[in-house]
Amino acid sequence: MSSLLIRRLNLRAAFTSSSRGQRACVGELFKGGTRPRSISKGMGNHHSATLTTHVLQVKTGDRKGAGTDANVTVILHDDHGKKSSPLKLDHPLRDDLERGSLDVFPVAEPLKEFGKIQKIEFTMEKFGLASDWYVESVCIEDKRQESIIPYMFPIHRWIRPSRRYVFDHLDCKLPQDDQEIDQRKEELTEKRKIYELEQKAPGLPAQVKQIPDDEMFSDDYKWDIVKRKMALIAQTKLTHLATLFEHWDSYDDLIAVYGGDLEAPEEQLKYWRDDEWFGAQRLASCNPTLISLCTAIPQK
Repeated sequence: MSSLLIRRLNLRAAFTSSSRGQRACVGELFKGGTRPRSISKGMGNHHSATLTTHVLQVKTGDRKGAGTDANVTVILHDDHGKKSSPLKLDHPLRDDLERGSLDVFPVAEPLKEFGKIQKIEFTMEKFGLASDWYVESVCIEDKRQESIIPYMFPIHRWIRPSRRYVFDHLDCKLPQDDQEIDQRKEELTEKRKIYELEQKAPGLPAQVKQIPDDEMFSDDYKWDIVKRKMALIAQTKLTHLATLFEHWDSYDDLIAVYGGDLEAPEEQLKYWRDDEWFGAQRLASCNPTLISLCTAIPQK
C-alpha cells in the first residue's frame, strides 16, 4: 500500500466532518508537509472508536530537540469548570510526539457530557535524555456536533517535565484577565533571560545580545526558502532574456519584469506614487523609533 493511500485513509478516519471550520483546522496543522499519524482507540478506555467524542490533533515543532520520549498527560477543561480525567498522549508500540510530527488521539466515552472546551492542561514526567517537548499547536474536534468549529490552541512553547501548564482557548488574554498568574510570571522571567538586551553602539537602540535558537528558521521553513529561491532564480533568468534587448523608458516598463512565480504587487502598484503611502512605508519600516519630527526643511 503506497504512502499516499495510507495518508488518505488516515485522513478519512480522523476527519469525517466536512464543515469549513474543521477543514481549516486540518489545513493549519498540515502546514510544512507534516504527515498525520495513525489513529488508535480512544484514550482513557477500551471502547470502540465509534464512541469517540473528541479528537486531539497534536503538532510537535520541527526545531532541534522538539520531540520527546517522556509521558505526556492532558486534561481538558470546559466552560462550566468541569475537568476531564487525565488523558495520556500515547499510542501503543509506536513513538509519539516526534519532531515535526502530527499525532491524532481520539477521546472516547468519558467526555460525553462535556461542555465547550476552554482550557487545556499539560503535565509531563521526566524520562530519558529527550524530556523537553516543543508543542506547536493543538486542535480539538468535537465529534458530538458536526457544526462546532474546532478549538485551536496555538501553544508555540517548550513544555518542561515536572511542571504544570494551562493554556486558554486561542491563548490570548490580557494580563489582568489571566488566571494563571504564576505561570505567566515564570514565562516572563524565562523570556527576560533568553532575550537579554545590550546596546551594541552608542546612540543606537538596544538589541538582543544573542539570537535564541527558537528564533532561528525551522528546517521546514529553510527548505521552503530554498525552493522559493530556485524558482525565483529561474524566473529571473527568463525575465532577463525577455528584456535583454529592451530599454526602460519609464517606471511603467518595470511591470514587464513581473510574471510567472514573480507576481506583480497589484495593490501596491496603484499607490506607489502617493506621498501618504510613502510616509506610511517609512513609519512601518524595520526601525520606526529612529524617526524624529522635522521642524525645518533640510538644506540638502
